[in-house]
Amino acid sequence: MKVTVSWLREFVDFDLDVESLCRGLTFLGQEVESVHSERDSAEAESLLKLSADEGFELDDTVLDLEITPNRPDCLSVVGIAREVSLLVDKPLRLRKVKLAEAGRPVEDAATLEVRETEACPRYIGRVITGLTVGESPVWLKRRLLAVGLRPLNAVVDLSNYIMLETGQPTHCFDLDKLLNKAVVVRFARRGERIVTLDEVERELNPDMLVIADSERPVAIAGVMGGVNTAISSSTTSVFLECAYFDPPLIRRASRRLGLSTEASYRFERGADIGALEKVSRFAASQIAELCGGSILAGSVESYPVPYRPQSVRFRPERVNRVLGTKIEPHAMEKILLTLGFGIGKDADVKRSEQMWVEPPSFRPDVSREEDLIEEVARAYGYDRIPAELPKVRLFTGRLNPDVQLMRRIKQSLKSLGLCEVWMLSLVGDGLLDRCHIPQDDPLRAGVRLMNPLSSDQDMLRTFMLPGVLTCASHNARHKELDHWLFGLGNVFIDRGEMTPEERMHVCIVGCGDPLPFNWARGKGNGSFYHMKGIVERMLEDLHLPSAKIEPHELPFAERDVGFSVRVGSEPVGFLGQLGADVAESFDLSRDCYFAELDLHVLKDLTALPRKYRRYSVFPAVVLDLAVTLPRETQSGEAEAIIREVGGELVESVTLFDRYQGKQIPSDRVSLAYSIKYRSSDRTLTVEEAFQRHQKIIEELSRRLGGKLRE
Repeated sequence: MKVTVSWLREFVDFDLDVESLCRGLTFLGQEVESVHSERDSAEAESLLKLSADEGFELDDTVLDLEITPNRPDCLSVVGIAREVSLLVDKPLRLRKVKLAEAGRPVEDAATLEVRETEACPRYIGRVITGLTVGESPVWLKRRLLAVGLRPLNAVVDLSNYIMLETGQPTHCFDLDKLLNKAVVVRFARRGERIVTLDEVERELNPDMLVIADSERPVAIAGVMGGVNTAISSSTTSVFLECAYFDPPLIRRASRRLGLSTEASYRFERGADIGALEKVSRFAASQIAELCGGSILAGSVESYPVPYRPQSVRFRPERVNRVLGTKIEPHAMEKILLTLGFGIGKDADVKRSEQMWVEPPSFRPDVSREEDLIEEVARAYGYDRIPAELPKVRLFTGRLNPDVQLMRRIKQSLKSLGLCEVWMLSLVGDGLLDRCHIPQDDPLRAGVRLMNPLSSDQDMLRTFMLPGVLTCASHNARHKELDHWLFGLGNVFIDRGEMTPEERMHVCIVGCGDPLPFNWARGKGNGSFYHMKGIVERMLEDLHLPSAKIEPHELPFAERDVGFSVRVGSEPVGFLGQLGADVAESFDLSRDCYFAELDLHVLKDLTALPRKYRRYSVFPAVVLDLAVTLPRETQSGEAEAIIREVGGELVESVTLFDRYQGKQIPSDRVSLAYSIKYRSSDRTLTVEEAFQRHQKIIEELSRRLGGKLRE
């Protein structure tokens, strides 16, 4: 944001030298990046020619300020002047607008239809007729050239001048070029095109807001106008637009078109919806004064939901407690009034104890008491706040359960040779498409950002797998083909109007050999059972019961190699083999396996009381069991029955063989288990073990159709 010192002096009296002014503005949070004279401006050549022709000295100073994104009000001369008035403790002088309107109503000359009131909450249009468009006066040319803008004609230059002074962009259309004298605010239709003022033809998308006449778009709302209604020397009637557009909408359109303008820069940060009427009147009066036209009576306006400021509770005592200062309440009140805030009164509470503050419409960044405390702090002066050590009470503490669980999981997975990765919490539809997530899948129903930096990062993740796969893909492109990775982080569940729910997940992705190369072992490759073993070992390290793995169809998994994971009766996540198409989309040519678990559920399970079981000193009886079962039977189903029927006598169950072949029917599979029986209080006899063994065989036959293999 560039501004000249003389322009600031039109709104506030001050006698600071340039160095003191720059230092004071920087301390207030509006950093002055550079200072130069008019002679060194971007349009210095045009300025020198103008000064030579008109006989004035180039003696003004230009300040170039770096304005933070949360302060759109400071993208104007008036906004910076308000900061200066606070700095020097002098009143801010705002311009008084006198509008001389003709008798003919504006509705006779133009019509307005705003079809998208959420995208355009307020729109004001005025009409000036009988214009003579010529060159701008010297003072206007000089002011624009000093801040780096090239003059074009009086109407366009005034529009730019008003934008710089007030921070509110306006746009002028040649009224005679608007078909049927209609102004329509709508979204673009698919395939529509427009030639913008930079003489580039641009294709529009249906999510771009446009200003149209009765047939065609004549401007990209908040970004740039079109040549089909541009102001020229033959223009005699002007339709003056002054509007507020939805900031995220303008930002997306600007980025998608690759077109950033002074107007879009301001609109996408938030214009002042409460100042539109005053700016519209000021712009119309200036155009009529310089170009000799007549302003038609009234305006066409759309303002369905008027702006109502939200009062914020403000407690002077809390300000001093937070800042460590002793500022008087009346001094705080004066600071807020100088910055344009309204002060209400609580009838039941003294003003020195509590006030209700109304942020002005040009301060969208102020919404809570902490924001007001920051305003007081910067106005009072950060350098005046005394430095002292904080007074804190020390307690012996302990890590909270979430951190403890994360550390235990990290330790477990790192001990298995996995590497931890970190990734962004943002994903986009493109990344979900690569994971083959269906359009109606709940995994796509995440929290969407209102103003994303990129369409590839416009949603908070609902699961972590896409991010870890992106890390694996990066490794693969750099010839690191053997990588077993894990990531820990929050996923975000959309809850409508409520704050999104955050749940901690752990995600594991494995490709290639999980073990370092060894000359004796040779080169290996991972498998689904490696991933399953990692999950089981991690749960074992957390002292949780064994996981129950059940078939479950997953859109990103290979067919028949997708599973859900349960611990007890609780579903905790999923695992499987990555589908071939998904692996290819991430440039993962080798077999790739994944698992993702919800730590929110695991934390609750780890909090359950543990049961101590003394290790038995009595000898065990080991019996083998080979049984044929229907082919689709999972080994876990049979193992669960063995443990249930065997009860406390079954110490362990180990699957040591799985067979399909000539000796058994094609629709059946043979599973062989080694079952260890042991009693905790006596020596178990072989007969007792055989009796329990026989009951297991009977239950396998009854429940699963099992047959003892001969």
